[in-house]
Order: sequence, then C-alpha cells, then structure tokens
Amino acid sequence: MTLDAGLVTFYTEDPPGETGSEITKAYFGEIGIHADEHYIAATNNINISRRIRIWRDDRVEGGQIADISGRKHHVGRIFIGTDKDGLPIMDLTLDIPIRLRGE
Repeated sequence: MTLDAGLVTFYTEDPPGETGSEITKAYFGEIGIHADEHYIAATNNINISRRIRIWRDDRVEGGQIADISGRKHHVGRIFIGTDKDGLPIMDLTLDIPIRLRGE
C-alpha cells in the first residue's frame, strides 16, 4: 500500500478536551472499513470514522488526537504488524471527528 493519502499529525490530549503538544507527523494511506467492524464498534458504543495505515511509530498510542486536514479524531484501536513486503506498519482506527474546547 502506498502511503500517499495525506499527512496526519498526532497530539496529546492534555488537558482532557484540548489539543496538547505535538507528538509526531506521518504520511498515511486509507484502509476500507468492513461491515463487521462497524457492527462490533456499534455494539461497544464507538463510532468509526476511518482507518488509516502509517509506518510504525511507537510514539503513536490510543487515545491521542489525530489531525487530518484540520479534522481531529481520537485514535482508537491500533494494529501493529508488517505489510506484504515485511515493512513495519500500524493500522489505526479513528473515531468520528471531534470538536475540542476552544475550537
């Protein structure tokens, strides 16, 4: 997969409800969301907005804020693995866009 869909910036959420300090930036690729993922998320009261793939970066964690073109999302589930060429990747599930205090 080519990671050419755009640039995502990750932030801490500190204090809660506000964008904290920048952690890192990464190029990403879009991944489709399967119907079973929407079902599982809905049964757990989670709204999935999109899934993206980035090169593995251990600074990225669940609960952080991912900013894509000014739209902010909470990072949900993270899958760490390798792509078909054996390169280290992370697949991230992003919740619906959020509005933080002061925006």
